[in-house]
Order: sequence, then structure tokens, then C-alpha cells
Amino acid sequence: MSAPSAGAVTNSKCNLDEPDHSWYKIATNNVNLRKGPATSYASLGQLTKGTTFTYYCTKTYPSPVWFYGKVTSGAHKGVTGWVRSDYVTY
Repeated sequence: MSAPSAGAVTNSKCNLDEPDHSWYKIATNNVNLRKGPATSYASLGQLTKGTTFTYYCTKTYPSPVWFYGKVTSGAHKGVTGWVRSDYVTY
């Protein structure tokens, strides 16, 4: 499976691009995939522990850090959105 090009996955809310398209797993159950990088944004659905997530760019300030990317397994496979970085692991 090849990663999409960087131009296809950037988001205007990001302040740090991640050209390596890092792959992560969700570290716990009931993690919200959000429309934007804050809890004030609506949830697009909840991710379960072990769901894979590819992140493309990061919002690093203000804290906490958020990852923007695409869900690559599970019930929300193919959906792009935001996940807090402290809910993902390698």
C-alpha cells in the first residue's frame, strides 16, 4: 500500500507537515475522531483500541498536540479527521 502524496493530505489547521506519513495505533477505546483539532469540534465517530491511523500533519500549539490523518482499519476506515496525540501509540 503506498502513501498518498503530501499535497493530497495537508490541512489548513496544521502547523507541522509530516512527510513520512507515520503509522500509529489507537492506544485505548472510545477515542473520538474529530472534525478539527480541539474537543469543541464534533466527533466523526469513536475509534477502538488497535485501530490503525496514518497521520499526515500535526497541530502543535496550543497544547495538546493533535494529529490529522486517515483511519486505515476498523469501522471508520477511510475517514479523515483529528486525533489527540496522547491517544495513539506506535
